[in-house]
Amino acid sequence: MQPDTRRNPAGARVTEGTSKRCSPAPPSVLKADASDRAPRLRRLLARARRPFPLPRGTPRRFSLARAIPRLVTFLVLLAALSAFLPSVAAQAQSADITVEWTGRLYKNSSVFAVYERRSRDYTVKLATQPSADVIVTIAESAVCSDAGLLTVDTDLITTGNQNTLTFTNSNWNTAQTVRVSNGIDSDDVDDFCQFTHSGSGGGYDSVSTTFTIMAQDFDGEVTGTFRQNTVNGPEGRSNKYGVWLTEAPTADVTVTITYKSGDTDISVDTDPGTAGDQNTLTFTTSNYNAGTVDNVTVRSAEDNDTERGKATFTHTATGGGYEHSIIGAKDVQLWEVDDDDPPEKPDDLAASAGNTQVSLSWDEANKVLQLVIEKWQYRYKTTGDYGSWTDISDSGPATASHTVTGLTNDVQHTFQVRAHNDVAGVSSDEATATPHAPLSFGTASISNYSFAQSAAITTLTLPQATGGVPSLTYSLARTSGTPALPPGLTFTASSRQLSGTPNTLQTATAYTYTVTDSASPSNTATLTFNIAVETDSSPTLASVSDQTFHEDSAITDLILPAASGGNAPLTYTLAKTGGTGIPSGLTFDGTTRTLSGTPEDHQTATSYTYTVTDSDADTASQTFNITITEDNDPSFGSSTVSDQTWVQNDAITNLTLPEATGGDGSTTYTLERTSGTPTLPPGISFNATNRQVSGTPTTLQSDVGYT
Repeated sequence: MQPDTRRNPAGARVTEGTSKRCSPAPPSVLKADASDRAPRLRRLLARARRPFPLPRGTPRRFSLARAIPRLVTFLVLLAALSAFLPSVAAQAQSADITVEWTGRLYKNSSVFAVYERRSRDYTVKLATQPSADVIVTIAESAVCSDAGLLTVDTDLITTGNQNTLTFTNSNWNTAQTVRVSNGIDSDDVDDFCQFTHSGSGGGYDSVSTTFTIMAQDFDGEVTGTFRQNTVNGPEGRSNKYGVWLTEAPTADVTVTITYKSGDTDISVDTDPGTAGDQNTLTFTTSNYNAGTVDNVTVRSAEDNDTERGKATFTHTATGGGYEHSIIGAKDVQLWEVDDDDPPEKPDDLAASAGNTQVSLSWDEANKVLQLVIEKWQYRYKTTGDYGSWTDISDSGPATASHTVTGLTNDVQHTFQVRAHNDVAGVSSDEATATPHAPLSFGTASISNYSFAQSAAITTLTLPQATGGVPSLTYSLARTSGTPALPPGLTFTASSRQLSGTPNTLQTATAYTYTVTDSASPSNTATLTFNIAVETDSSPTLASVSDQTFHEDSAITDLILPAASGGNAPLTYTLAKTGGTGIPSGLTFDGTTRTLSGTPEDHQTATSYTYTVTDSDADTASQTFNITITEDNDPSFGSSTVSDQTWVQNDAITNLTLPEATGGDGSTTYTLERTSGTPTLPPGISFNATNRQVSGTPTTLQSDVGYT
């Protein structure tokens, strides 16, 4: 912001926000000596500039005789300048009395101001060092709108108002303080007065500075959070409003709130923590402007009518100077908001769709009736009539939004809201929204591609998105730069297909596949993949050794070799040579090239072909045999084991159990209780190697089955 430069009533030019200085015109006596010397100096300067006359045609040669007069003229000029310069300096530093101050100005002007019943300081000093002591006397001039209202004091220690300042050779440029005080008058008009600051002694006898001071009437008032002197209180409940002061008081101020007229059901309380209604607030010099603190409670008793009651309360400030303010008291109307009056229709209901939900927002049309709203309700329909009204949990006067969840996606829903106190309010206008699942490609991805130059590609169908607001639009373009697609390829948005014959080589370049829905604003989802165009090359595969698996036994995962060469992406398949499929129970994952599973049927050596195909249909293959051996179950044939009866604590005769025949590989034997525990009778053991039961049973038991 540029400084505000103006002229004050004293005639001094000042800049707002800086120190101020009021200066009279310099004494004319200091000009006299300089003006006498000026003509002589001008004559000497003119003479020095004139050339020496030479006869016409005379050669210009250096001559000592002719140079001497010029040298004499220069020395005279130098002496004159030496005598003149001190007088110039004396003129620039003329005697002056300087008045300075900082801080508040009068109503955006450049004038010093003092509030009614207040005091304020300014300073005085001399501009130049005096030749002896200088006494500056301050006096009220005849230019004064209310004589005697403003007073000055130059010595705060001495009793009474003093009006002189003394400056010496040593303290002439040290600012001395003057306190100006504003008294009290009976009107509400701002006054002013000019004070003269006259010097005497030390060369300052004729120096005087005039200083204008405004006597500003105190216009502090009671204010608060009430609007247009009105506060609303809900019937049967309470509301709050704030009260504070506009101007700093000189001491504590008491604001008293008193009933003046109107509905006696309305009351105020300044201290709810104290029994009974209190009606006073105390403000100090530090908390007088407490801002928007709600420090007054207004209550309205429950009644049976539907009328809006009204009462007037007077807020009167006393103390701290406010008893003299013409606007120290203020009437405030307190209105009763009746809860039997139906809330009005909410404005601007808006509905915003999400995934199985819709967010509602609105604005209460009548801010007064909003105070008595007990709850909010909503209802909606998809077709036909509305459903029942649903309470919005934890809603109240400040509620202005709610999210309805559990809705069906892709179905239009129509909503209304209303407020409710003792009676239901008027329903809002309708708002509609259609929830949708988020627009997404889900887990889909696109492989990187390496197409062969000048070879038609196999048409590539890109993934389909789900969710979003129909209809969906697809696009494919280079992630950055141009051209949008490799030359020779085209993308058909309606079928999501990339096709054509690439004709220009390029390294792997990123492309972005984008889906956009019809929401406003629209939603998008993207997938990114690389496309390279290379010289055509065919893939090759390493050989695969023959494999033997066992029926009904899980195989160790077999990872088949990756191809080298070819144009990406490469596709791997495994199938019976000259036929289709692979052994029952086994699966082949072309992405990981892994054969896994549990073969279900035995078979003799059978040929299978492992094939790789690149993006332009070049192939390579390897064949290998898979043999699945038969699963032979062991058998006891016709052998049986007779039931055994043993005697407690008597060693049994070793019992050798039958040997099985058949099976694959080594055979393992076990003996255990058919159900329950212990596995064997205590004291008895089974040797799986020789199939013998031996030991001494120690515990009685009834017939128990063993397997």
